[in-house]
Amino acid sequence: MKKEKIILTPEALALRKAERKETMRLGLKQGLIPLLIQFVFTAICVLFFVFVIANDAFPKLTEVPVVLSGDELTDPSLLRLIYMIFCFPAIVFLLIWAGKIKQSRFAFWPAFVAGIMLWQTIGECSWHFGLFVGPVGEAVFVSFPRIEAVQGLFILILVLPLVMLCMKKKCLSFVLTIFILTFLANWIGHYVTMGLAPMWSWSFYPTPARWPKFAGFVFGLHGGLMLLYRLLFKAKTEEERLTLSVLLYGFIGLFLSGGLGIY
Repeated sequence: MKKEKIILTPEALALRKAERKETMRLGLKQGLIPLLIQFVFTAICVLFFVFVIANDAFPKLTEVPVVLSGDELTDPSLLRLIYMIFCFPAIVFLLIWAGKIKQSRFAFWPAFVAGIMLWQTIGECSWHFGLFVGPVGEAVFVSFPRIEAVQGLFILILVLPLVMLCMKKKCLSFVLTIFILTFLANWIGHYVTMGLAPMWSWSFYPTPARWPKFAGFVFGLHGGLMLLYRLLFKAKTEEERLTLSVLLYGFIGLFLSGGLGIY
């Protein structure tokens, strides 16, 4: 059956135009401006991590062996261990604090910072350490999984579908949603470019070295454009716009790191 075409009156057209203009204005204010702040904050965190946490001037833990993980040597420094341990209570504090804030625009930021800290702790710090496994005298040192490499596949298979289901069923609070999405947005970009690339050496993709650029343009650029359209023209609430800003942050990060090679 052919759908009947709806003809709007001039007044209805003017109202629709005003609504779209207002939706775009709110998208800019409640979505794109927070997005820019997220990138500024992340840049500060990365600089802090590079020049402070990962600084070779700080002493190493002689009890922890330096091993080769992928194509990098581990760096089990004392400051890295202290920072990693500090992050866990700090994350709990930030989430509790965010949960007590009634306005979403203010609750967003402690949750976002907590997500960044979780990424730095699990994704950037933990793989530099490990455990001695086996009987005394014959123990073998085993590093913790490097989730930004192939070892992170277990998160993609187990955690990501569960998170998507919870978001669809709306069983997560806004604070927990932002916290988890921030972690995933930071992790998945690295995982897609660095973790998946080695798999293509025995798969259908002929040139693993070109995979990051391919992933950056195909997934990062196209996914980012679709999210940008939804943010500016379809989002209805402030919470939805803030949530989309985190997702857009992840896809833009994938495009910058993979497509343009900006790390």
